[in-house]
Amino acid sequence: EFRRVLFRSVYRALDYLLENGLVHRLATRNAFVACGHRHANAEPVVFLICDSCGKVAEATSSDLALSLTSAAAAAGFFTRNAVIEVAGRCAACANAP
Repeated sequence: EFRRVLFRSVYRALDYLLENGLVHRLATRNAFVACGHRHANAEPVVFLICDSCGKVAEATSSDLALSLTSAAAAAGFFTRNAVIEVAGRCAACANAP
Protein backbone atom coordinates (compact mmCIF):
# COMPACT_ATOMS: atom_id res chain seq x y z
CA GLU A 1 0.00 0.00 0.00
CA PHE A 2 2.80 2.41 0.89
CA ARG A 3 4.44 1.83 -2.50
CA ARG A 4 1.23 2.57 -4.34
CA VAL A 5 0.75 5.83 -2.42
CA LEU A 6 4.37 6.79 -3.01
CA PHE A 7 4.17 6.14 -6.77
CA ARG A 8 0.93 8.09 -6.99
CA SER A 9 2.61 11.04 -5.23
CA VAL A 10 5.65 10.88 -7.50
CA TYR A 11 3.52 10.85 -10.65
CA ARG A 12 1.39 13.72 -9.35
CA ALA A 13 4.58 15.71 -8.75
CA LEU A 14 5.87 14.87 -12.24
CA ASP A 15 2.53 15.91 -13.77
CA TYR A 16 2.76 19.24 -11.95
CA LEU A 17 6.33 19.80 -13.12
CA LEU A 18 5.39 18.89 -16.73
CA GLU A 19 2.35 21.17 -16.75
CA ASN A 20 4.44 24.07 -15.49
CA GLY A 21 7.30 23.54 -17.95
CA LEU A 22 9.84 22.68 -15.28
CA VAL A 23 10.64 19.23 -16.69
CA HIS A 24 10.32 17.52 -20.06
CA ARG A 25 9.71 13.88 -20.82
CA LEU A 26 12.07 12.14 -23.21
CA ALA A 27 9.98 9.47 -24.87
CA THR A 28 12.92 7.63 -26.44
CA ARG A 29 14.63 7.31 -23.05
CA ASN A 30 11.46 6.94 -20.97
CA ALA A 31 12.96 9.56 -18.69
CA PHE A 32 12.38 13.06 -17.39
CA VAL A 33 14.87 15.92 -17.58
CA ALA A 34 14.82 19.27 -15.83
CA CYS A 35 14.08 22.17 -18.16
CA GLY A 36 17.30 24.03 -18.84
CA HIS A 37 15.78 27.06 -20.55
CA ARG A 38 13.17 29.64 -19.83
CA HIS A 39 10.83 29.36 -22.79
CA ALA A 40 7.13 29.63 -23.45
CA ASN A 41 5.08 26.47 -22.93
CA ALA A 42 3.97 26.50 -26.56
CA GLU A 43 7.50 26.96 -27.88
CA PRO A 44 8.91 23.76 -29.40
CA VAL A 45 11.82 22.17 -27.56
CA VAL A 46 14.52 20.18 -29.32
CA PHE A 47 16.55 17.67 -27.34
CA LEU A 48 19.92 16.74 -28.80
CA ILE A 49 20.78 13.33 -27.35
CA CYS A 50 24.32 11.97 -27.69
CA ASP A 51 24.42 8.27 -28.57
CA SER A 52 27.94 7.96 -27.15
CA CYS A 53 27.92 9.65 -23.75
CA GLY A 54 24.17 10.10 -23.17
CA LYS A 55 24.41 13.87 -22.70
CA VAL A 56 21.16 15.72 -23.41
CA ALA A 57 21.20 19.33 -24.61
CA GLU A 58 18.05 21.43 -24.88
CA ALA A 59 17.53 23.97 -27.67
CA THR A 60 14.72 26.14 -28.97
CA SER A 61 14.28 27.97 -32.26
CA SER A 62 11.84 30.65 -33.36
CA ASP A 63 12.27 29.45 -36.97
CA LEU A 64 11.29 25.92 -35.93
CA ALA A 65 8.30 27.27 -34.01
CA LEU A 66 7.08 29.11 -37.09
CA SER A 67 7.55 26.06 -39.33
CA LEU A 68 5.74 23.73 -36.95
CA THR A 69 2.89 26.19 -36.44
CA SER A 70 2.50 26.60 -40.21
CA ALA A 71 2.56 22.84 -40.83
CA ALA A 72 0.02 22.20 -38.08
CA ALA A 73 -2.27 25.00 -39.27
CA ALA A 74 -2.17 23.64 -42.83
CA ALA A 75 -3.42 20.33 -41.43
CA GLY A 76 -6.08 22.03 -39.29
CA PHE A 77 -4.23 20.98 -36.15
CA PHE A 78 -3.66 23.12 -33.07
CA THR A 79 -0.55 22.22 -31.10
CA ARG A 80 -0.42 22.22 -27.32
CA ASN A 81 3.32 21.63 -27.20
CA ALA A 82 6.07 20.09 -29.32
CA VAL A 83 9.04 18.08 -28.13
CA ILE A 84 11.52 16.86 -30.71
CA GLU A 85 14.27 14.37 -29.94
CA VAL A 86 17.34 14.22 -32.16
CA ALA A 87 19.89 11.43 -31.73
CA GLY A 88 23.51 11.82 -32.77
CA ARG A 89 26.88 12.68 -31.29
CA CYS A 90 27.79 15.73 -29.23
CA ALA A 91 30.81 17.83 -30.18
CA ALA A 92 33.00 16.28 -27.47
CA CYS A 93 32.28 12.72 -28.63
CA ALA A 94 32.52 13.60 -32.32
CA ASN A 95 35.99 15.08 -31.75
CA ALA A 96 37.22 12.26 -29.49
CA PRO A 97 39.85 9.91 -30.97
